[in-house]
Amino acid sequence: MQRVFSRRAFFLKIAKGAGAVAAYEKFGSRLFGETAADDVANFNSALKIFSAFGQLVIPVDDVPGWATFEPGITMYGLDTYIRQVFSIGNNTAFNGLLQAIVGFNNLPPLIGYSGSTFTNMNITAQGNYLTSVLIGQFENDGVGDILSFGAIFMLLGAKQTFFLNYPHHTATRGVDIQQVTGNNPPTGWDIMGFKGPVQLDEETALRAKSGRRARVPGCGLAKSVHLRPAVDGRSGYLMRRTQFLILLGCFGVSLALAQFGGRANEVVIYAVSSKGNTNFQTVPATTANTQPGFQIIDPLQQPVEPFGPDFPGEFFVSLHLEANDNFRFIIQKEGILTQHNQFQGPAKVMIVEGLDRLILPDPKAPIDLTAGLFAPFPQGVDFGPELPIFEAHSFLWTPSPIFPLLKAIDPSFTSPLDPPGLTGNEYVLTLGQFGALIPWVELKDTYPGAGWPQGIDGRLVEQDSALGSTIRMIRLRPGRQTPPFVIRANTHLAVLQGTVTIKPTNGTATVLSKNQYAFIPNGFAITLSNPVAYTGPTGK
Repeated sequence: MQRVFSRRAFFLKIAKGAGAVAAYEKFGSRLFGETAADDVANFNSALKIFSAFGQLVIPVDDVPGWATFEPGITMYGLDTYIRQVFSIGNNTAFNGLLQAIVGFNNLPPLIGYSGSTFTNMNITAQGNYLTSVLIGQFENDGVGDILSFGAIFMLLGAKQTFFLNYPHHTATRGVDIQQVTGNNPPTGWDIMGFKGPVQLDEETALRAKSGRRARVPGCGLAKSVHLRPAVDGRSGYLMRRTQFLILLGCFGVSLALAQFGGRANEVVIYAVSSKGNTNFQTVPATTANTQPGFQIIDPLQQPVEPFGPDFPGEFFVSLHLEANDNFRFIIQKEGILTQHNQFQGPAKVMIVEGLDRLILPDPKAPIDLTAGLFAPFPQGVDFGPELPIFEAHSFLWTPSPIFPLLKAIDPSFTSPLDPPGLTGNEYVLTLGQFGALIPWVELKDTYPGAGWPQGIDGRLVEQDSALGSTIRMIRLRPGRQTPPFVIRANTHLAVLQGTVTIKPTNGTATVLSKNQYAFIPNGFAITLSNPVAYTGPTGK
């Protein structure tokens, strides 16, 4: 039920990730003190719980989901993947994890959260409960660590099992070329458009290509690696890069899908509207555009401007500037620390590339921000310091005439906006959310009878009545085209994933690729289309 598994502020808990590890220390012998009979009972219970969990986070919609491959996928995911990969075949550790999974199911009535266990909740209640666990709602109930422990491992286990191409996840003995795509029903790799293992001709081409590249000194993997703190010199950045790339190899499937919530060959667009009615309205194809100001810009081809001497690693490109409506592309250079600062005006930020580390005061662990995170910054909030591990790019909207919005402040400063016990960094993250976990809603359901076809979806990221802004994401599946439509407000469009064709009703079509931007004046009629041909099954 992806459409309900989406709530504000879950990122803060996931980013820290400390609760899962701390559960072992906190529960000690209680966690592992079960008998052999208890372990068997817990395993049988965990199968039912993990099955319900998988169906929650990987629903069946227009493509197969977890339930399509039951019961085998649950048995494999729990008994093979979680036991052998996550628990490294250690039965003591695995049995402790089983207890955490059972606790995740049984604890809601015991702590007064709900009258039902997880498996007895309806799908909406299950999504709300899981979100409450991930955002740390139960940290003061004495069970937060164990609930997070069970939830995070089930979440990773379900995603990894499904998107590692179950049930076609093992090689066929004696066959040189493995058939891993084109399955019926489609599997995880089919859904992602992943081609599978590299074949001989591809390997030959890749070897020839890599052989022409210069070797970068210091980037090889050593037998023993000393990981320095991220702010302690250039070697810390290199080691962090190596570590992160290894993690990408392990979790790349989930990360690739998670950034913006689009599948292979789909288009995802970031849309910010303000100064008017932000609803979509279909119009006749003969609608003539008389408004000036329609503009298309590639931010990466524009000259950049510096934030100033207080922020040497930060640069921007102005894409649209007018009273109460300003849109910019932000560049944060890798390895240059941004000092503690205060926002002099409100802002809405969507990270589109890179990895940015927020530094928190000891003993709190740092938080890494990745592409797909949306965060609103209230005027007056304090933020930073932050250290881009990889160069970070984001789109920033603000009604403020002031720019740069950042003002350097003393490291000890705390904004009166910060809730007790939270830094400004943490407070901003509680306001934000990952766009990929907000439910998609078909525009034909949002605007019934208006002519929107199947396969064009929207998700509402934020609606700020005080600032008059509405932020959405739009998804076009392969081969889909919108009817001609207008938004009677200034609208900024930026491509997050894929390639889209944009065409004014009385104008010329232009193809936009990732990070490219279009300004749509109030009432300006356009169509959007995904130029990638649809090759899947017909019907829904």
